[in-house]
Amino acid sequence: MDTPDYKVIVSTQAQYAVWPAEVEPPLGWSEGEARGSLVACLDYIGDVWKDREVDAESEQFVVIANEDDILSISLDNEETPSGWREVTGPGSLAASLARIRDAWRESGPLPVQLRTEGSDDE
Repeated sequence: MDTPDYKVIVSTQAQYAVWPAEVEPPLGWSEGEARGSLVACLDYIGDVWKDREVDAESEQFVVIANEDDILSISLDNEETPSGWREVTGPGSLAASLARIRDAWRESGPLPVQLRTEGSDDE
């Protein structure tokens, strides 16, 4: 059975990110419930946001990044967490998820320590 390429991780501040399945989450993050392809993990994050007590259709979101350039999504009207910076202006949830997906695709090969066994990220 093939192992998933990615997993969703969740910060202590209820932020979501996609992470290589075989790599331990960074400090302050834990594994979420989704594993699978990049698209499946991003779809899961979109569904989780829709289930939150925010209106994912009308709220504005921003993509944020930490010092390791891990990308996450935050509500535009929430304070950016310590150690994070905004990398996009306000936009829809769909646009924010697309920005993260595009960043993963444009980043080229993953560093050796983040590659999953059997991946084509080499």
